[in-house]
Amino acid sequence: MITSNLVNGVVKSKNDVAYATNVYYGTDFKNGNLADYANDWAILKLNKPIGKKYGYLGWKSLPSSRLVGDTKKFALVGYSGDFPNPKKKGYENLTAGESMTAGVHLKCSILRRQDNLLYHNCDTNHGASGGAIISNINGKYYIFALHSGSNEVNGLLLNRAVEMSRLDEWLQGN
Repeated sequence: MITSNLVNGVVKSKNDVAYATNVYYGTDFKNGNLADYANDWAILKLNKPIGKKYGYLGWKSLPSSRLVGDTKKFALVGYSGDFPNPKKKGYENLTAGESMTAGVHLKCSILRRQDNLLYHNCDTNHGASGGAIISNINGKYYIFALHSGSNEVNGLLLNRAVEMSRLDEWLQGN
């Protein structure tokens, strides 16, 4: 079951609920290999177009050279396990608990591409995997990558993402 506009753990209307008819995913995590987590993403085909009410974001596949280094151009949208914290000022009304309302980190950057992954500095936590990294091109917003966790690179903990071009290739092969 997919719900759009989940706020405070509540769906405003039963019409805002859709069901997945097809699921495409990068890994199943069955073998316990940490390398599988680099492919922690999923794309769902829904049984109805809920985007007509809440909006739709397409995705764009761009060469990583156009994504890396463009500082503070991106945003990450998702359901991080540490947001919202109802004890923090401004979030007092969001009492359903962490990861029950979507959050966004604005003005983050794609820092590098390494080992077929993008590394970014968007604020994330557990539960954010699969969250869209978006940006604006010519007045329209697109998804450019999906957050897929974090790992250590040269002694630094960096967040990683899967480029949409990799997902394009994968979907064309399936």
